[in-house]
Amino acid sequence: MTNYTICIQWAGFFNGLLNQVIFREGVNFTGWRNITVTCESAINLSVGLSAFILDGHQPWHLRIRQRAQSLSRWFLSECARRKRQALELGISTKRRYHSFLRQFAKSDPSAMSFRVFENEGQLQDVVFLKPDQTTFSLADLSKVYFRGTNLRGVRFIGVNWWQPRLNRNGLYDELFIRYSKDGPFRYQYLPALEETCRNARVALEDNRSFNTASDFYVAEMEAARAQQGLLARNVFSVNALYRFSSLYGTNVGIATRVLFLFFLLHLIGSIQLTYRDAHDLSFEVVSGSALRSLKVLVQQNLDTPLSQDVTTLQLWLDAVFRVLGLVQAAMVALAFRSRIKRH
Repeated sequence: MTNYTICIQWAGFFNGLLNQVIFREGVNFTGWRNITVTCESAINLSVGLSAFILDGHQPWHLRIRQRAQSLSRWFLSECARRKRQALELGISTKRRYHSFLRQFAKSDPSAMSFRVFENEGQLQDVVFLKPDQTTFSLADLSKVYFRGTNLRGVRFIGVNWWQPRLNRNGLYDELFIRYSKDGPFRYQYLPALEETCRNARVALEDNRSFNTASDFYVAEMEAARAQQGLLARNVFSVNALYRFSSLYGTNVGIATRVLFLFFLLHLIGSIQLTYRDAHDLSFEVVSGSALRSLKVLVQQNLDTPLSQDVTTLQLWLDAVFRVLGLVQAAMVALAFRSRIKRH
């Protein structure tokens, strides 16, 4: 039995309404590009020299006139030649300049891309019976609903998922469901949103698009967290702590800032427990305490004690922040790994 691939090319003004469609064969959702070619022409200027022959001897005034005309023709010819050289140099310089800029350009001003689903589209509850033969290429999926559609095995090439409101990649369904003012509707469809984000994440991981897949993992975890109660959603849950520590192990900046926050808290706590009088503080004291706080967080031995005896409260503070530092350092490493993994 012969397998056919359905190639669909839609202009950006088309609203794709393909809810509950079953694709039994492979399908390509493909945009296209129009490229405008500009041809530059060189201008060649030439001056024709007319010659005339005078028989016999010429009067002196005719000889002077002839020499003046010959000098004038030579001058015009030289000017034309210089002008032609200047034009050729200008065209060559312009071509080299544009060639240099094109090495670092990210877009082609002479090319116009037409993406599939540039306007709002719907692919809800769609079934791809042959997902390994299904491709989205040059498609704008930032305004497409995918609720209930399993995207596992589908290929994505040059696809736009960016959601400005979320400041990351994500599904349009996330904006429609998570930010809905209708509570019953929101809680009813949050599990479906979580599953759809999970399927999209797995599909992107299969495509080795790990950075984009990390954003969809955030969307998946946010949908799971939104299903919890108010206190559990924001404080008393693993998801809330995981989000606070590193945005679910995906954001290196947040993980590093939290680790630095732990460093400052331990430093301030150590100074408060040891030096109750502000007049005892100096640059050497603060730098020594900062070095001690750093060693606590990175699990090093404390070979630089404080200037006074270490109290029991200080030992408890060290023990707590050793655990917190170890966990947060693991979050930093996990966030780095989620961004650079290549397996």
